[in-house]
Amino acid sequence: KRKLTLDAKGEIAALADTILATPGLSLETRIKTLSCQGMALSLAGNAQRARETAQRVVDIVDHNELSPAFQLRALSNAGAVFHNIGDIAMAETLYERAYEAAQGDEDGKEAQQVMLTNLAMIHSEYLGDPEAADRQLRAALALATSQSIGVLLAYNFACNLVRLERYDEAAGAIDRAEVLAKAEGSRMFEYRLASERAMLLRHRHQDREARRLLETTIEAQRALPDPGGESLSLSRLSALLRGAGELPQALAKARRAVELAESAALHQERLTALAALATQRNE
Repeated sequence: KRKLTLDAKGEIAALADTILATPGLSLETRIKTLSCQGMALSLAGNAQRARETAQRVVDIVDHNELSPAFQLRALSNAGAVFHNIGDIAMAETLYERAYEAAQGDEDGKEAQQVMLTNLAMIHSEYLGDPEAADRQLRAALALATSQSIGVLLAYNFACNLVRLERYDEAAGAIDRAEVLAKAEGSRMFEYRLASERAMLLRHRHQDREARRLLETTIEAQRALPDPGGESLSLSRLSALLRGAGELPQALAKARRAVELAESAALHQERLTALAALATQRNE
């Protein structure tokens, strides 16, 4: 697949402007176009325009009679844009509204899973409340059948168990998520799960093995490319190197983690990388 470059994201946003200028555009097409434009702008790092575009979607939903299914898609997409630009309060509000819309849709169980997963990510990554995230993820799993548990849900459940330091349970969850990642052919999640497994090794004081796994994972994530996953793995490797007293190398890895997250406009990964960098500079 072709990497979606900054130029490509700009092209998508510009194309959306052309479509939106078309006379007599249907409401459905307008919302879909705005949603695509907002996502492209948020991924390109244009937070202000992304915010304005996503707000236009919300305003359309608020002032028109739409089916629960269509509200769900519109609010979910707008929430994702706000999530990408770091407006977590607005993202949480829209995900909750989308979840309510999904409950009013006869075929909304899968959408409920997605919204619960999104809300769990916010509670775990931004609000420092992995316990609440665990409840939301377990509720999402309860809605799923064995066929509908996707790798994203399984991955987030495993990651949150690592944050909760429930390492034995996390090991099993990582194993199950890896099976799904391989079944879906998702190299990105395979490598991100390998990074989580490195955290289990570190907890078991197997730092050499954790370091080796992170180094090979970082190489694989760079080749994909997966800048978000690579940035997170680099932050973790930085911490391991600092613990081993290899401070110059640790600082270099933390700086690279920040560069990757900033170049890809990844808000949460940037926060993690900056925290790793701040730790190195305080040594």
